[in-house]
Parts: sequence; C-alpha cells; structure tokens
Amino acid sequence: MAVEHWNDTLLVTGRLDADCAAEIERVAESGGRVLLAIEPGDDIAAAIAGVAVAAELPRTEWFVTLVDDQAA
Repeated sequence: MAVEHWNDTLLVTGRLDADCAAEIERVAESGGRVLLAIEPGDDIAAAIAGVAVAAELPRTEWFVTLVDDQAA
C-alpha cells in the first residue's frame, strides 16, 4: 500500500490493512480528502468506499474532474 499526499488530497493505492484503513477513516472524518484506488479482492477498501471492483480490466487512464472543487 502506498500513501501519497497529493495537493491537499490523500492518494492511496495498493491493498489496505487495518492500520491504513483507520488512518483513511480518520482523515475523511476530519474533513480531509481521500482518493482511494481500489484493487480487485480488497475487501477493506471496498468497505470504506462502498464499492468493489467486480473485474480487472486492462490498464488504462482515468480522468476525474471535481466540478465543485476549486481545482476544476
């Protein structure tokens, strides 16, 4: 699992463990921003995000625009 502070957002990649999940929840509950890249079969990340990866697709790029964010 990798955690990187990207601007004012916590970017999290890789499988999560209980300690990382607790840190993510602490950041989110305190009003912080978390961008969580969920991997297939990561039940901890799926529980935090409320969604799961059903199938792994070929690697690709995603572009996300935060319309109500100043960065948009």
